[in-house]
Amino acid sequence: MGTSGRMSICDATQLCRFYLPGQGARLGLVAGGSVVDLTASRRPEYATLSILLRASVATPIQALLQRVSGSALPAYAYRDLDREPAAGIPHLLPPVDRQEVWAAGVTYAWSREARVREARTKDVYVRVYEAERPELFFKSTAEKVVGPHDWIGLRGDSHWNVPEPELALVLNPALQVVGYTIGNDVSSRDIEGENPLYLPQAKIYRHSCALGPVITLAEPAAWASSHRPPTGVGGLHETEAPATGEDKVTAIEAPASGGGKVTAAPGGAWASSHRPPTGVGGLHETEAPATGGGKVTAIEAPASGGGKVTAAPGGAWASSHRPPTGVGGLHETEAPASGGGKVTAAPGAVALAVRLTVRRAGAAQGNGMIFQGETSTAHMHRSLGELAGYLGRYNDFPDGAVLLTGTGIVPGDDFSLQDGDEVLIEIEGIGTLRNPVRQM
Repeated sequence: MGTSGRMSICDATQLCRFYLPGQGARLGLVAGGSVVDLTASRRPEYATLSILLRASVATPIQALLQRVSGSALPAYAYRDLDREPAAGIPHLLPPVDRQEVWAAGVTYAWSREARVREARTKDVYVRVYEAERPELFFKSTAEKVVGPHDWIGLRGDSHWNVPEPELALVLNPALQVVGYTIGNDVSSRDIEGENPLYLPQAKIYRHSCALGPVITLAEPAAWASSHRPPTGVGGLHETEAPATGEDKVTAIEAPASGGGKVTAAPGGAWASSHRPPTGVGGLHETEAPATGGGKVTAIEAPASGGGKVTAAPGGAWASSHRPPTGVGGLHETEAPASGGGKVTAAPGAVALAVRLTVRRAGAAQGNGMIFQGETSTAHMHRSLGELAGYLGRYNDFPDGAVLLTGTGIVPGDDFSLQDGDEVLIEIEGIGTLRNPVRQM
């Protein structure tokens, strides 16, 4: 369910929370159409999601999973859990229990343009899009989050309500990205548009935040975030590699697939631990999108999972399989580039397809579809590591947190959700989050 042939996310390891009558909330491992009840193992780390996230600071979740024999645990068909929640039947729960949910805004150019159109005070969104500090705001407490097939609400004092499909980061107390889920940051555009200070009323209310259906795990991070830790931390260290026209250049090195190393060097050069020249060992020059459009020349090398990694000047990069930053052990880092710029490099690239569909009963189009839009996380103006880093500044999350990373799909100004609509958000490698809409 939820995997695609274009990517490998830790062999698509997925977790979920689900409810069993008489037993309450459980943690499950999603595998082969079944959900294995990890809580039934009686291991303390699987009692709740909060405990598991705390445990993941010292031991990656993948390593914790190796300590459990799935064959000895009860399992349930995923399709039997993937339904409307009710007290007397098993069903999926939102993938949070005690975590605060936060959100980033104006992380895509299209989001910036839409917010400018709706707002009376327009320049504030342009300034935050271009500023060094991102927009972050509190979205929801865990108990107000709804999960798959539960309803999302429309405020009675708003006439312009929209879904906002977003990739959501699941963070442990150390602010490490341990997984990804799908988020819907339901918003009342007319309320926020009247005055940006009304944003909490436009976005923070009952049934305004949906998450699910599963958490797709990220492999333990081998690369630093955009706030790069000291070299030597997390497998990251400075090294030397061949440079065009030079004997050696200082670079940043991190673990690569097969136990070797990949190195980001000034000017965008890449090298493996054996440092073959360009064209040898799968390394070759390529082109990647540049910020603001156009192309930049880069060096491409094989990535774990059979994909490619690309280092490009100015922080632009691409991947043939395009796992998100932090997935497969991949986080961004920066190294000085020739000419005084920067090279952003990661063994993988942030480019997941995100699709939003809204269906309405009685609509003339097929399956009642009244809106469909698609984007890619490759269009994000900010890195995932950057957003998580700012969230953790002078703040503590003892049970972990979930961070929505912004939306790149904004329906037209003539669109508003209505009572009875159904919203479907699909993100590559995670699955589909479905929620009916209810007028409050």
